[in-house]
Amino acid sequence: MTSYITPRLLQAINSLEKRYPEAFKVRYGKDYQLERWIPVDDPDMRVRNQFLAQIKIGDQRKKQNYTVMHRVLDCYNRYMTTSEAAKYLNMDFSDVKYITDTNPRLRETYAKKQHDFKQIVVYDRINCSYQVYRDQYQASIKLGFQRSSDLTYYIKQRHYPYFIKGRYKAKRKVWFDEDNGM
Repeated sequence: MTSYITPRLLQAINSLEKRYPEAFKVRYGKDYQLERWIPVDDPDMRVRNQFLAQIKIGDQRKKQNYTVMHRVLDCYNRYMTTSEAAKYLNMDFSDVKYITDTNPRLRETYAKKQHDFKQIVVYDRINCSYQVYRDQYQASIKLGFQRSSDLTYYIKQRHYPYFIKGRYKAKRKVWFDEDNGM
């Protein structure tokens, strides 16, 4: 947005403010529409309207760039966060965030994938049962670790071959669903 701002625009706004002070007064929660107070054919008003049109075109380009949306969706399907997706796509974080926030499908996919990636499935060999925990902290309590970061070592690998404490196996729910089990 700042790339559109020029000294000419700032001068135009200052001259409009000097010539039409009633248009810029505080209106206690009312909508500020300068078109009500200032004629559209005013040269300074034209500069302001051109600026708003450029902003609108830039926003529409961001919304309509479907290839970028599909690339961001692909990153979210790989369980990347927004910052990881921005690094992977060589984009600015704010652009990826904007694309995600404006598209409801991307927003839902991101929320679901981040929620699923945090869940942990624990298999108990003695009881032959699976239990799903909503986060790493709860799973680490079940496994008897003092810190939840101790569990990180075991769930880093997708296929950890050994049992934890001779009894348990732990895996992210996402990988558990994709691999159809441990």
